[in-house]
Amino acid sequence: MLEFMTFVLIGLTVGAIYSIAATGLVLTFTTSRIFNLAHGAVGMFLVFIYYQLRVAWGLPEILSLALTVLVIGPLFGVGLGQFMMQRLARASVAIRLTGTLALFVVLTGVTQLIWGNGYRALPGLVSDDTFAVLNVRISDNQLATVVIALVVAGALWAFLHRTRLGIAMRAVVDDADLAELTAISPVRVQNVSWAIGSSLAGLAAILIAPNVSLNIPVLSLLIVSAFAAAIIGGLSSIAWTYVGGLALGVGGALLTAYLPADNEFLRGLASALPFVVLFGALIVMRQERQSLQRVRTAVADLPARLPSILGWAAAFVAAAVLVAPHLSAFSSLVVATGLVYASILLSLVLLTGMAGQVSLCQFSFVGIGAISVIHLARYMPYPIAALVATALTAGAGALIARLAMLMIRFLHPDYHRIRYYFFFCIHTCASCHSEAPCVNTYF
Repeated sequence: MLEFMTFVLIGLTVGAIYSIAATGLVLTFTTSRIFNLAHGAVGMFLVFIYYQLRVAWGLPEILSLALTVLVIGPLFGVGLGQFMMQRLARASVAIRLTGTLALFVVLTGVTQLIWGNGYRALPGLVSDDTFAVLNVRISDNQLATVVIALVVAGALWAFLHRTRLGIAMRAVVDDADLAELTAISPVRVQNVSWAIGSSLAGLAAILIAPNVSLNIPVLSLLIVSAFAAAIIGGLSSIAWTYVGGLALGVGGALLTAYLPADNEFLRGLASALPFVVLFGALIVMRQERQSLQRVRTAVADLPARLPSILGWAAAFVAAAVLVAPHLSAFSSLVVATGLVYASILLSLVLLTGMAGQVSLCQFSFVGIGAISVIHLARYMPYPIAALVATALTAGAGALIARLAMLMIRFLHPDYHRIRYYFFFCIHTCASCHSEAPCVNTYF
């Protein structure tokens, strides 16, 4: 019983952080209808600013926290809303998702450029001293995290239900055109929601950073768990979003505690829980609760003839053979990396440009292929292993798509009316147990 309560407490602490991050995501989505894939990157950028203020420049903790969460975060959010999100709101869903993904890449790149990739530890908001409650040891940091989450939840409820601006925000969510007729500015309300959302993203990152260090990828992908909590709340309910975040935190902690440690597959289920929950929630949700739009696809030109394709391919290979011997080792690495990324992006031409699907999952399939070729190369020549790994990756993609369609057919009698779903899949590396999240959006 003591072990159970200990892991429940750990789960509540992590879940409270998920709830804070997810609430900011819900606020921005409901007022702007933009699903911000860069929400986690915004929090990551703000926690590095907090680190700079508190650790590098030695400002007092309270002052650093206040400047980051109450000044810099809101200003950053207003800037996003004013100069980027208002324009994205008038674009198609494909452009919205791609725009927020571009913001994700820019923020991670700028953070690496300014602070680099070195290891940095961030102290907690309070001390790590512990005290006992019913024989369960609770640290001051854990208690502070849960209390902060409750205060944020209460403050948001009071703001949305007891203030004029909060009521105006709810009015814009219900009907922006009607709200505008009553002298409520939707643009002003949306800017406020982006300010609050950015602050909450930064607060969540500040709370979780002492446990994971200032790791750019980990902090940026905190949003994946927030996605699941937001979907549990229907992308509209703050209360259910908090419940979803707490449930995810407690569920992940209990899976970590009680799943067999010697089974590599089961050991990865704790990390995969947000993806499983998100997949199930979006399968069960009906179309009316999803506010996405159909992706418009460009009319494709007639495909090139096979001789032309083979001719261009042969010319490209010949050019590579001629140029490669004259490149330095570093230049060869840069060119090879660029060609790999070009191949990945080329696949999006087929998916988005021709099939009308916005896919953010390509790198997970890259991971499947990489792990497959590493294992297969032990038993066969590398070129053959690469071909077999490619075929296995293609089969994995086809299997995931087929299973998704079958689940929709099984769960929904009105299958043909359903157009919008997010499908998350996860690839767990059997050798290093690192998780690579991915998103497939089918329209």
